[in-house]
Amino acid sequence: ADANKETFKFGWFRSGDEGFFEVDEQGRHFFFITGRIKELINRGGVKFSPFDIEEVLLEIPGVKVGLAIAFPNNYYGEEVGAYIVLEEGAQLTAEEIIAYCRERMTFEKSPKAVVFGTDIPVTSTGKYQRLKLVHLFEPWQHTQFRKNS
Repeated sequence: ADANKETFKFGWFRSGDEGFFEVDEQGRHFFFITGRIKELINRGGVKFSPFDIEEVLLEIPGVKVGLAIAFPNNYYGEEVGAYIVLEEGAQLTAEEIIAYCRERMTFEKSPKAVVFGTDIPVTSTGKYQRLKLVHLFEPWQHTQFRKNS
């Protein structure tokens, strides 16, 4: 019952999806889903999508899956973590992944902590469940990350 109250507000269905509208040449409206609002990263009041970060993570040779995870942080509210599944035989360090990302995106968006794993929880439709990985980043909750560290 409470879930329905949250989903239907003022006569509108609120799916929790983030996306954008586009109109084709025939005037038809399309909504493209780009993510979930719950999965947005809110670092110091600036919100951004994990998908921007994941595009860069997936460019790294040897990375099979790279997920950007928002984790609680005492200094900025949330920080960016990366959950990485390596391709078989690949060897990368957390430092190498962080350095690669910092060369290609702002410090604020770059992952500050990296966790390597092999298992990713998924929904019945095959979507990654990022929120179930947040607890893996608890060791960095009290860390203040700086550009030059």
